[in-house]
Amino acid sequence: MQSCPNCGSENMEGILFCTMCGFAMGGVSINTRRLDEMDASRAAGGDHLSDDHIVLLHIPEYPDPVALKITDQVVLGRAGGDDQTTPFFNLEPFGAGDFGVSRRHATLIRHDDQLFAADLGSTNHTLLNGHRLNEYMEYTLRDGDEISLGRFTFRIFFK
Repeated sequence: MQSCPNCGSENMEGILFCTMCGFAMGGVSINTRRLDEMDASRAAGGDHLSDDHIVLLHIPEYPDPVALKITDQVVLGRAGGDDQTTPFFNLEPFGAGDFGVSRRHATLIRHDDQLFAADLGSTNHTLLNGHRLNEYMEYTLRDGDEISLGRFTFRIFFK
């Protein structure tokens, strides 16, 4: 067991995020077995994110994309995510609460020139191109991927 430096709760060895507060525990990135159908649906988009790239979230029914500059990581959720140590992007202005988004639902993490997504133990799960993510495991994102937080769906692009 390992103690979370943020909240002190005990967690299993090797996890990336605290199961109580979602704090990034550090360690080595977990490579996840690729599913054949996921590979086929993601073949078009690249996974390279240069230093000057920004990440665009295209949210349906909103004409302008949301631009995020991610240098380390950002948590996605609704107002009330109490973690002061990690940058937080509030999706409540986009009606996320009506679509089952948790207060601390998922995180986008940058490692060098790649971007990853991880579900933070959310109630209504996180999907990547229709495939459910295992909690607290990092999945490589590609330009044009579709992410669903509960029933709140958006596309992510690298610019």
